[in-house]
Amino acid sequence: MAVNRSVNNLGDGTLYESSAFVYDAIRDNFTCPAGQLLRRKQLSLKDSRVIYAVQPSDCACCARKPQCTTARQRFVSRHLYEEPLQANASRLAASPWMMALRRQTVGHPFASIKRLIFGNARLLMRGTRGARAEFSLAVMAYNLKRVFNIKGAAWMHQALRG
Repeated sequence: MAVNRSVNNLGDGTLYESSAFVYDAIRDNFTCPAGQLLRRKQLSLKDSRVIYAVQPSDCACCARKPQCTTARQRFVSRHLYEEPLQANASRLAASPWMMALRRQTVGHPFASIKRLIFGNARLLMRGTRGARAEFSLAVMAYNLKRVFNIKGAAWMHQALRG
């Protein structure tokens, strides 16, 4: 689900949000509303965020600092996978009916598999291959159960024999 990730939660709500800063993908930096460059400062793998900062000396003499930050310098963070997240947000905004259709077609079986087959909704196998195998078995069990409920025991017995 797409979320608004450009909210500035510091200050009293009057400070610039991250969306006021222009990102340059080629140079991998931001430009603030006053024209100063925010360069890449660090990478936080825990949060999957890249943090950019302007030089404190540039912020100190800036006339727009009261609208920008209450700290010594301004920091802006950007998600490591921002482009795919933005593409997902634009798809959701362009066609909300797709999410409604997905909820109708995939939501119920997935919830049933989690609740009925897994019980506590946790996978027991480790790693991608193990999880994929475990989930494949759960989907097969779900499908067999659905066929049994729709077609009946006699049909299922005949199909398994033949």
